[in-house]
Amino acid sequence: MKITGQASQYWTNLVNMLAARDPEPINTWRRMKDELKEKYVPPSFSARLMDKWHRYTQGNKSAQEYVEKFDDFLIRCNAINTDGKAQILSRFRAGLRDDFRIEHLARKITELEKAYALVQDLMRPSLTPSLKVTHKQPDLLQVSTLAVSKARLLPIEWILKVRVLRTKAMVLMRSSPN
Repeated sequence: MKITGQASQYWTNLVNMLAARDPEPINTWRRMKDELKEKYVPPSFSARLMDKWHRYTQGNKSAQEYVEKFDDFLIRCNAINTDGKAQILSRFRAGLRDDFRIEHLARKITELEKAYALVQDLMRPSLTPSLKVTHKQPDLLQVSTLAVSKARLLPIEWILKVRVLRTKAMVLMRSSPN
């Protein structure tokens, strides 16, 4: 990562000023992020971001758009580390369209990843009761929601594992000391 513009000037001045005072040098990623946040992120930023997340709803967005934006809020608000799983799932469900919310409640979904998958399945157009597979991306198969459930689980499980790994990686990058 490279800092440019005013942030670069600020960083250079800060390093020089701290070196002149002879305190412990900034040599960790976490401390660097903290110093830059203190300078450039307004104190109300986190509260405004959380408020925006609380007001976020699916509206006329596709399931994919809603899930991606919700995931983004989840990571940016650091809710993975601070909120309980039930609270996060409740927030996700509260933003859904009424028909999707009712379906979630009827199926008693208790895991966020399964909630994501259900919403995306519900948005897919119905094909026929037989198993139909389409290639939308290389090596990624999508199966009709009306297909036999065992045949449908394999692609969904793969998508869920990728999403979980991506979320964990982003959390690790944000909390990394280097």
